[in-house]
Amino acid sequence: MVLFGAPIHAEGSAQAQKAFACAERILKRMQQLNERWREEEGAEFAIRIGVHQGQAIVGSFGSQKRSDYTAIGLHVNIAARIETAAQPNTIYFSEAIARHLAPNLYTSTGHFRLRGISEELELFTSLPAESNAQRLVS
Repeated sequence: MVLFGAPIHAEGSAQAQKAFACAERILKRMQQLNERWREEEGAEFAIRIGVHQGQAIVGSFGSQKRSDYTAIGLHVNIAARIETAAQPNTIYFSEAIARHLAPNLYTSTGHFRLRGISEELELFTSLPAESNAQRLVS
């Protein structure tokens, strides 16, 4: 899990754009690693990335012996469900993210009923590009 906007505050638009750019970089790096692993090991891995934005409870949870800095709440669960819905080696994200991106960066993948989420959500995926991260709008 990657968090944007905590512990250092960032505006919603900046959070969404950074999350999208991070997801793009992760996917690109995974593709590069898979090329190497295919050649060297004859194997590759697939990843799914789900991105969502909303309020969450963020902090250190646990005991003195073992604690984790993490986020919990409905929007964290939605992000996890979006990840589950994503096709292998793709990024799916919610409208909460899409509204902060230039329309030429993404396309709709349809409406999904996600486990544990009462309303159907429209999800989006990034369009192939040399460097979508450089084409973000503010």
